[in-house]
Amino acid sequence: KEKLANVCLSSRKDFREAVASARTAFGDWGSRAAFNRGQILYRIAEMLEGRRTQFIDELMQQDATKAKAEKEIKDINERYTLAVKATSDAIYDCDLEKGTIDWGNGLHKRFGYTSDEINMQSWDDHIHPSDRDRISKSISFAINNTHRSYWSESYRFLKKDNTYSYVMDKGYIVRNAEKKAVRIIGAMQDITDIKKKERELEESNGRFDTVMSATHDLIWDWNLETGKFYRDQEGLQKVYGVKNAKTIQNIYHWLQRIHPDDQKQLQNVIDEILHAKGEQTFEVEYRFKRDDG
Repeated sequence: KEKLANVCLSSRKDFREAVASARTAFGDWGSRAAFNRGQILYRIAEMLEGRRTQFIDELMQQDATKAKAEKEIKDINERYTLAVKATSDAIYDCDLEKGTIDWGNGLHKRFGYTSDEINMQSWDDHIHPSDRDRISKSISFAINNTHRSYWSESYRFLKKDNTYSYVMDKGYIVRNAEKKAVRIIGAMQDITDIKKKERELEESNGRFDTVMSATHDLIWDWNLETGKFYRDQEGLQKVYGVKNAKTIQNIYHWLQRIHPDDQKQLQNVIDEILHAKGEQTFEVEYRFKRDDG
């Protein structure tokens, strides 16, 4: 089987450091999120495509035919391009010096725009007015802070259909030798569904809190694996007269507060419930010792 090798034009020290750096990248790659991998793959694919002629010439210098060299470069580009298409995030590359931005296919798939419709000037216009100032200050701070390499924020982004999506935007800041930011490579992830579920949960919790404040019931949860109880603090004070939930955090502390004449009956009910296969509810009355005695 034929093998191809390129000799780097550098000192031995630089070569050793490059190899050492490459080795450490494997673990870092595995810990990166999918969208971040997509960003990196997109840039590799673009670099390979932009330097196609150079790579073909390099391969030909290693005695490969032009047809074989072109096929090898084409196959590599296709693998990276397909990997990028596997993510639906809107991957972008901002050239801060030229004031231009290149978009991946995700911009159209997620938000409905072509790559020509969103440039660096119009991007701000598509951020929700309530988020615009915050995002502008945040990204300016990251760019001007020479110690920052990453930037991330969530905001609302106007889609082609004139509705807003919640996005999580994360970018890697590329700096030159003088630490000046020259590019930002990033990805916008649509998190609208996540935000929707968060709002629904907040509304549900709000309704639950309203109901609980209007009742004298106590809601509790017993974790059978850890033996710990959860009880809402307000109900705990109303029903049990206990101010600090930690004083009856487990079943044993709780049983010590039960009236001696009721302990056996209560213990029997609990045992029956724990060993029953079909029972899902139970009801029992007992006396409980409050903090005031």
